[in-house]
Amino acid sequence: MEKINKKKVSQLPEATTIDGFYALGTDNNNNSVRVSVDLLKGNKGEQGEKGEPGKDGTSGGIQIVSDGQTISNDGKYLMISEGTITLSTKVDNISESALSIVGALLPNGTFNTTSGYWHTPITAIPAGKTKMQVVPLPDNLGGRSLAFYTSTGGFISTIPNTVADTPVLVDIPSNATQYALCRASSREYFAGFVSDGTQTYTNTDKIVSIKIINGAAQINELRDLIDYDKLQMLSNNDTIQMDGQYLFLENGNAKFINEVDGIAFEKIYPRSDISIAGYISDTGTFVSNSLYSRTDKLSIPTGASEIELYSNGNASLAKVLAFYDGAGAFISSPPNVGAETLVTVPIPAGAKMYAVCQGNAMTTGYTIRAYTEVNVPSSALSVSSSYINYDGQFLPSSYGYVRSPLTDIPNGASEFKVTSFDDGTSARVLAFYDINDVFISAPDNTTAEALLIVKRPSNAAKYALCRRTSVATFQCTIKIMGTKYELTNKDQICLVTKKGDVVSKKVLRDFSKLSIDIPKRPKAFLKDFKLNNSAITTNTVNVVGSGIDTASQLTYKAYMSTENLAFDVLFKANSDSSIRIGRSEGGSFKLKGNTLTVYTYQNVLFDTQTLPFSIVSGNSYTVTLDKPDALNLRFTLSSDTGDTFTINYDKLTASGTTTSWGVPFFGVVSGDVTVRNAVLSFKYDYNTIVSIFGDSYIEGNSLLTSGGVYNKWSSLLADETGTSFVHISGKGGELANAAFVSRFKIENSLFKSPYVFLALGTNHSSLSSYTPYMQQLIDECKDNNQIPILQTIPPRQGINYDNVTKAINDWVKASGELYVDFSSALTKPDNETLWKSGYVMSDGVHPTVVGHAAMFEQVKRDLNFLIG
Repeated sequence: MEKINKKKVSQLPEATTIDGFYALGTDNNNNSVRVSVDLLKGNKGEQGEKGEPGKDGTSGGIQIVSDGQTISNDGKYLMISEGTITLSTKVDNISESALSIVGALLPNGTFNTTSGYWHTPITAIPAGKTKMQVVPLPDNLGGRSLAFYTSTGGFISTIPNTVADTPVLVDIPSNATQYALCRASSREYFAGFVSDGTQTYTNTDKIVSIKIINGAAQINELRDLIDYDKLQMLSNNDTIQMDGQYLFLENGNAKFINEVDGIAFEKIYPRSDISIAGYISDTGTFVSNSLYSRTDKLSIPTGASEIELYSNGNASLAKVLAFYDGAGAFISSPPNVGAETLVTVPIPAGAKMYAVCQGNAMTTGYTIRAYTEVNVPSSALSVSSSYINYDGQFLPSSYGYVRSPLTDIPNGASEFKVTSFDDGTSARVLAFYDINDVFISAPDNTTAEALLIVKRPSNAAKYALCRRTSVATFQCTIKIMGTKYELTNKDQICLVTKKGDVVSKKVLRDFSKLSIDIPKRPKAFLKDFKLNNSAITTNTVNVVGSGIDTASQLTYKAYMSTENLAFDVLFKANSDSSIRIGRSEGGSFKLKGNTLTVYTYQNVLFDTQTLPFSIVSGNSYTVTLDKPDALNLRFTLSSDTGDTFTINYDKLTASGTTTSWGVPFFGVVSGDVTVRNAVLSFKYDYNTIVSIFGDSYIEGNSLLTSGGVYNKWSSLLADETGTSFVHISGKGGELANAAFVSRFKIENSLFKSPYVFLALGTNHSSLSSYTPYMQQLIDECKDNNQIPILQTIPPRQGINYDNVTKAINDWVKASGELYVDFSSALTKPDNETLWKSGYVMSDGVHPTVVGHAAMFEQVKRDLNFLIG
């Protein structure tokens, strides 16, 4: 197990997952090591990385196995490299792939076609087998995991379901010659025939979890292999050329370079290469001199286009650069333009050699680059009757548009030259997307058939083109260069991926936990909003100033949580304008001239800032209200002329401004703007695993000054499962009522997570106010093929326990739905009307950090399939 010694986990606020599976933990010497998430107990030096018990008797980290090893002891193992291992086992495993038929095995031995279950056909029992080991299904499900049959298919028996996912030993009936197995999508699977001996397992491209319990090996292929044993560590000042994945732990800078020899490259030559005493005269001759250093005449690399270096002083006799032909005859030398002025000099035609000169006081070298251009033919735009809109969406069209499919940007591409549409056209000729196909930007149109020159965004990996078939002229030329990307790390753990000339950085943990850089994923666009309470059917809308300081003409169609949400409005100012952006029950920001005023959710003035620019007629702008995490709120205004202003507020010092709920809105106080798009983007993965809807327990504000909002149980689950896969939506005081059902339908539709926590009930004062709306929420989930998860609730001061709390809990337990028994986690074993000591705050309502930790442990017990 490779150790990471560059930072101690004891220096971090908490252990952290890497790509949702690994964690940083510590061994007995307090060195940082990578261990399995489900075996990480915290940052304790006594817990080892190889599975040995800690000093306090607790289990340590995971055991890593690799090619050629034999496993004989019970325990948990991880295989992350290719190869074959031997398992000394008493059970011959039955592969999960054998359960290929959709449907459940019923208690009477028959099958149905219920989704979420898979079963085998009725299959012959191997000769000589008398026992099987199986993980039964849980007792809250109707299916059965194992059934036995006679040789003619007559049903004999099934095994009963149990509470926990624990293997049981089953005697095969003496008259049984056939069997069938069944598994549920949400539960752990294992089955096999008891047989002393060994078995082998070969891994090619997976991360594999292996558990041996009572001699039975459970092998689960978890995901595609990311070989962290070979993950390279980045250090300050590293220069990287090879594609791959890198882990950046220490503060500093790393440089990534992409080269294509003879076509596109960037070759950097250090100052030490300029080592011969003397200088270059204006005729290209070499003159002896102790104040300067030069190179000899060197061959120009094939395909090179330009040389970048620092010039000598204007009055200096020494030329910084000279070019020569193949025979060494002088061709030309650029004029000096000033000491230590960076210049880029094109390589003249016929030049085959060069020489460089610098004063001895200079410390920098020089760079030689090459670039070429490739033309994209109009035939590449092969998708008919479709165009690209402002936000990169592909939309149908009957106006003679064609577009290209999403296309990989060539390695080294730095610039696009493409034929523009006219300024009034809603279609865009070019759009850029990142490595995950998420839209980045599309340049504004200028004049019909004019040539747009567009710099490639640094994170762009793909592009799409669009043209109108009625216009004969079309050109798209891509400039290919060697590329250089500099990455800075400060107080973060970063997973860095280099693929071609695209370098992507994933912040695995910000040490302050205040800002985690997760890509924004768009979920809603302009037509999902309303203008003056009316539906929007056009691609742009004109918003005229209302003259009211609380203007909010453009509103989203629903009240919602704005946690991990970015709200972007793209607009063009038709006159000098004042604008406003915010949330109906959150803070708001108003820009009038160059004065930004910030208000709390009660519309009370909180702060005033002076911007270096204002919104002026003719310019285009993007205003963003970004809630990147549970603590921060960021306001940004940027213009197409390059002006940018950003300010951040946090919940600890500006709680009234950073509340995370309401209706997103944009308003024009004075002036006139054309809104080109309004986008809601969430920092969650497109394939979230679970959504958690709830009240103040989920919002976590009660923990702000008493343990930290990240210690709420929902955040603990997100840390374990992967923060981008757990959608959290909490609001203090939330109830299951008609208003919540309405907003739930819209917000839930943006994610459609397979599992949905309906963490409500604490704020209800009667059972009758709770059950009808909870049933509507349950039905909504099931209509969307989602699995609802309910909760029992603890006692609350001022609420009758028997008539309300116990009645709600009894209803939950009898509902037939999955639920988490938070009541038992938080209350005394001998008195469910009382909280356990230290588990509730002084208000008698909200759990402490200890209480939330107990709730998370209950989630792991009741819903272990969500963990790991």
